[in-house]
Amino acid sequence: MTYAELDAKANTLAVELQKKGAKPNTYVGILMGEKTFEMYVAVLGVLKSGAAYVPMDAVLFPSERIKFIAEDTDMKLMVTVRDYAGLVEGDFEMVLVEEAVENECNDGAVLERE
Repeated sequence: MTYAELDAKANTLAVELQKKGAKPNTYVGILMGEKTFEMYVAVLGVLKSGAAYVPMDAVLFPSERIKFIAEDTDMKLMVTVRDYAGLVEGDFEMVLVEEAVENECNDGAVLERE
């Protein structure tokens, strides 16, 4: 993955997150297991959306801890990959990195910046 591809995918994810309510002073969880390109896209995408990210390890953290962190931060969105999508349920929306970046058109939406 080149830097240009990383930037484009992160922008696409950021726009998708903004559509779902990510903005400054909100938390978006990042549930990943190992360091992959999707993790880097997720971190940059959340930061570009204006929100703060909360890192969670899907391999090391039990599902109860992940759910507690989500509730404690009043998180409404969690970014993950297909492998971990069913790991935990809660009062938040799961956003899959793979699906978000595949939908690169974003209906002409642009990244809002404050």
